[in-house]
Amino acid sequence: MKTNIAIIIGVSEYSSQGNLPSCKTDSQILYEILSKSSKYSEILLLNENTKSSVIKESLIAFFENVRNSSGEIGEIFFYFSGHGMFSDNEFFYILSDFDFQKRNQTSLKNSEIDSLVRALNSELFVKVIDACQSGNQYIKGQDFLSKYFDNSASAFNKCYFMSSSTQTQFSYASENISYFTSSFINSIKFSPKKEVRYADVINFISDEFLGNQLQTPLFTTQAYYTESFIEKNEDIVAYLNSDIEEEITSQEVENKSDILLSAIKDNAKKYLSKEQAFELLNKIKTTIDNFKFPSDDLYEINVSYYNSYEVVAKKGDILNWIKSNPNSNLFIKKTTSYQPKDGKIRPFGFSALTTSLEKLSNPNFLKDNELVISDFDVEIEGLPFKTVQISFDGKYPNIDDYQFTIIYFMSNETIVFFYYLSNWEMVNWDESELNLDFEWETDSFAIADKTGVLTRLTALLEEASTTILEDLRLRFVKK
Repeated sequence: MKTNIAIIIGVSEYSSQGNLPSCKTDSQILYEILSKSSKYSEILLLNENTKSSVIKESLIAFFENVRNSSGEIGEIFFYFSGHGMFSDNEFFYILSDFDFQKRNQTSLKNSEIDSLVRALNSELFVKVIDACQSGNQYIKGQDFLSKYFDNSASAFNKCYFMSSSTQTQFSYASENISYFTSSFINSIKFSPKKEVRYADVINFISDEFLGNQLQTPLFTTQAYYTESFIEKNEDIVAYLNSDIEEEITSQEVENKSDILLSAIKDNAKKYLSKEQAFELLNKIKTTIDNFKFPSDDLYEINVSYYNSYEVVAKKGDILNWIKSNPNSNLFIKKTTSYQPKDGKIRPFGFSALTTSLEKLSNPNFLKDNELVISDFDVEIEGLPFKTVQISFDGKYPNIDDYQFTIIYFMSNETIVFFYYLSNWEMVNWDESELNLDFEWETDSFAIADKTGVLTRLTALLEEASTTILEDLRLRFVKK
């Protein structure tokens, strides 16, 4: 007889994310249901100590024990309730001690689960994910999540993958239970049949979420739709009709205004007030001021802050970015002017007076000219700075000086860094010119992710230092 096993993980407490009290309840209720069935011979429940080291060690020990003590594996059932996210084309199950900069160590990768499952060569693999977003979206395309799980499914004999929402949505929960898990459990409770198939579960959940614009479950199937999930015995029926009934109330009777309010509250966490944004800018300034070059013997660091963009090199590249991202919602004041379509750029375009006169005297004016963005600024009163220039001034005459420039645009939801590193080329003893053979680079962040913004800024400064040192090694260190 083939062995069936189940893994159930519920993560409610987080050190760096919002807590999700319902997730522990989700996992506990599902564990009670599966344990009351006679289907699964081994069930691993992880919902108490959910730090990454504990979860990973427990999973490895569980799979090793199954591999050493069991024969053929019929079904592997995996369930996760907690925060989740995409990064680097990988889905991460976020654990209690999650740190984005150490995401491979402090979370559970979907590919890790898939590898453990593949090693057992089960006949059927079922994966149920009730994952609330962690606050950042890293997904590139609207159908990326679907394609991701489709590719994952191709590695298994038969499988059912169920996800609580698409990549562009949040998954919602009451204080007691997550809505998706509630629907999953109700598919058992309200089934008129004693034997509940996975197809029955999918159909029930799909119907419950019909018309719900805030959350749309996603299903990936590579099976026959005839596979049995669970057989309702007296213990399961009694449990489902007991005191947990209020916790697993059907989504149909949930107050939709409560769901909307929950969605608004979750989304509001991504926004900063002006005061909070200024606080972040001052922390950015402090981080830059505290930066030290790895070798004090080579360079002296001088930092200059400007409340304009007059010192910015290759400003046209920034203008092109602004033109290419018209819906960025960043707080950018754009100056527009008419420029000839023949490519003969006028530095300041046509003034308003000139434009009016030209329109009157030249009937082909609008045909020959186009309105373009010719300049930009950020007009927010009290900004600590708009441009930062970090000068790496060499202490020896045979090494180049370098300049690392950073500007930013922001909104109440997003901050975008623009930056470049370039060297100064000596013209004569008294004059140097900035090497303009560089490309502006950009990094975009959710502005509420203050730790992520400051961590990335520190990494940029370190990367600039590393680049400079590598340039020097190539010049002066012989292989």
